[in-house]
Amino acid sequence: MKKASRYNHFIMHNNSVIAYNARTNALAELEKEIYESFKKCSSNHFKGMDTSLLDSLEYGGFIVDEDINELDIVKHNMYLSRFSTQQLGLTIAPTSNCNFRCPYCYEKDVLRSSKMNDETANGIVNLVRNNANTINMLGVTWYGGEPLLEVNRIENLTKAFKEICNKNNVKYQANIVTNGYLLDKKMILRLIDLDITSIQITLDGTKEYHDQTRYLIGKKPTFDTIIKNLLSCNDIRKEINDFPKITIRMNINRANYEGCEKLLILLHKNKIDEFIDFYPAIVTDPDDIDFKEVYTVEEFEKIKKEVELKKNKIEWRFQNTPQYPDLKGNWCVCDMYNSFVIDSDGEIYKCWELMGNKNNSIGNISDHKSINYNSDYYKNLLEDPTINDTCSNCDILPICNGGGCTIYRKNHKYKPTCKFYKDTLIKQVIDTFDNLQDNIDR
Repeated sequence: MKKASRYNHFIMHNNSVIAYNARTNALAELEKEIYESFKKCSSNHFKGMDTSLLDSLEYGGFIVDEDINELDIVKHNMYLSRFSTQQLGLTIAPTSNCNFRCPYCYEKDVLRSSKMNDETANGIVNLVRNNANTINMLGVTWYGGEPLLEVNRIENLTKAFKEICNKNNVKYQANIVTNGYLLDKKMILRLIDLDITSIQITLDGTKEYHDQTRYLIGKKPTFDTIIKNLLSCNDIRKEINDFPKITIRMNINRANYEGCEKLLILLHKNKIDEFIDFYPAIVTDPDDIDFKEVYTVEEFEKIKKEVELKKNKIEWRFQNTPQYPDLKGNWCVCDMYNSFVIDSDGEIYKCWELMGNKNNSIGNISDHKSINYNSDYYKNLLEDPTINDTCSNCDILPICNGGGCTIYRKNHKYKPTCKFYKDTLIKQVIDTFDNLQDNIDR
């Protein structure tokens, strides 16, 4: 006998019905007559349904065997993803030093000035080499501090990584998080040679506000230099086919939100929006540092929608392919067995936010065997949203996986994606469907 999947979503759209399944991520178009047949047959275990139609819907996961517990499948897939050793993810800070003195970093009192030595670099290379026989992809994020202060170290490590990957038929993928101040024409060309495919830069609004929060030592301004660098990138990208994707992140709070639209307009007028994506973010901290100007999660969800409206208002040029839900088995370094954050001293962490505080280190790269698999390490890996009644009964659990970051979720503080998918799933599915339909019609 058969039954309808608990993760089905049906959306009336134009003259048909879009069917989406959150467990399989399947998308289908149903004629209204077929949808009515589906509803009618579901009460009778789909007896009498056309065999070819039944097979197609079963293939997409819209219909399953009566004795199948789909929650068990979701849980199984979650742990397969979390404990997979097919990919090795490394977030590497070649230096903890930074040319900026942003208050939301330097108020933490745990940051210090250091740059990676050869022993630490060799330890990281050995970690990659020791895993090369079992992985099919190495993903590296260059972080800091400001990673471009140590671009020579990045070059040396990249060369070693690529040699290992080429020898073992492992795909190499790299991106970088930078403040953008050193990202001039010469630097962007170096990053392209290093196979950097994605660059994230932070702006805190217009010049007036940005230069109050993201300044150099001595509170010297940085905004104009970053904009100049972005304009240089715009010139270079027209000559290069595989130009990295650049994303501007704006840390939004109550003090600078009014400047968001002004920043978007500035980027638009300078045609920087032809090649960069833009997204708002809130500064969060697992230790729940109280920033009195920070929006609540609920407030921020509204802000994100308003930012999209502002982009549409000025006819923002850069357009992503419509966002389609991902099946989530894990969220970040914290709940991935084979993913680590390594700072310039070789200390190993399981969260970007905890880097720099040695009390949160689980070991040092100079001796990988010394990793301290403490109780928190396993608790985070084994954090299971399927045992939560709200999550286990939710029809979007496979794409939400409990709402986001394990640390925040565990402390009931921050569930950034739970409400996001509940509010935007229908739009995401329709936008993807329309985009596919347009491509078919061309």
